[in-house]
Amino acid sequence: MRNYDQETGSEILNSKEVLLEKKQEVPHFTSLTYRVFELQALPGIYGVWLEIATHLNSSDYTITAEPLGDTEILGQVKYFNTNNAEIVKDFHREISITTGGMGTVSVRFKGFPFGSVVRGTIIP
Repeated sequence: MRNYDQETGSEILNSKEVLLEKKQEVPHFTSLTYRVFELQALPGIYGVWLEIATHLNSSDYTITAEPLGDTEILGQVKYFNTNNAEIVKDFHREISITTGGMGTVSVRFKGFPFGSVVRGTIIP
């Protein structure tokens, strides 16, 4: 099932199946950025990684996240920096990153004290 943000009209990517389907539609070596995403923040432990962007060159991104429930969230972003080292950074609500060459940007979340759905955006 596909969901769309009512304000922006952007597709909300909320499952691995949708991501895999989207990536199959994209020609090889094409950059693709997901603008809006939703992901589960489990209570007290990190959930699964969700790939939210791919890139061919060094790119700057700002990632924001808001819990849809009444809880606090902690996010992690994973990417390769300009020295091609894999980086994992913690963040609360917003983070700006600069990636290296070809690669992906992934996020995951945990909630405390409760779990929640997290709605996020990634802006190049």
